[in-house]
Amino acid sequence: MKKEFSTYSVIPTEVMLSEKISSTAKIVYGIISSLTNEKGYCWASNKYIGDLLKLSESQVSRVISELVEQELIISDIECNYKRKIQLMIKMGGYAKTARGVRKNSKGGTQKQQDNNIKEYYNNNIDTAKQSFADTEEPLIKPSVEPIEHSKEIQEILNLFYEINPTLNFGNKTQRKAAEDLINKFGFEKTINTVKFSNSIQGKRYAPTITTPLELKNNLSKLMIYYKREQEPDKGVVPDFQF
Repeated sequence: MKKEFSTYSVIPTEVMLSEKISSTAKIVYGIISSLTNEKGYCWASNKYIGDLLKLSESQVSRVISELVEQELIISDIECNYKRKIQLMIKMGGYAKTARGVRKNSKGGTQKQQDNNIKEYYNNNIDTAKQSFADTEEPLIKPSVEPIEHSKEIQEILNLFYEINPTLNFGNKTQRKAAEDLINKFGFEKTINTVKFSNSIQGKRYAPTITTPLELKNNLSKLMIYYKREQEPDKGVVPDFQF
């Protein structure tokens, strides 16, 4: 992508003065505003934006998630695994894109709910922890034949993308690992387990899990960490079988 911009960027006063939005996010919003002026959307990658602002891809990923959470942009992963970014404009309790597609700012459209990279982080992390803790219980085999959960797999990958912007959405091994987790634990429990795993990355003793395959292969280590966190004064936690 060539570094070609519109001649101006628009940052609303509400955004500029907001204490809920970081200074870096405001600058990135301005860059996105410039890139989307012509068509109402852009395909800017984390690397592209990072190169412009001297930020790492992971830093840009966190900022994009912040802007999504504040309902300032929509970040969709298209069928060809490219990210499409659109600005959101809030008017009278509703949000709409720059091209006028109205969306309820409190609920959003189903597509927005399905594709926003950080949508599920709006839930309380305690819910994620409790759901993850439930995986310690004996597992019941699915009552039906496993099927391909394409939309659910996409949401799992979206969550991992937030901490791992190099994740390849088309990788068959990663998609199969996500499908296996859904078939074994159910979609809701898998989603909450991913959220819990993402929330502890970089912490002491936490296993490194940045892809569905790493999650599948490190569930026991993740549970040991969870128990250590819940029972810090009880020493080493015994392992168990999944």
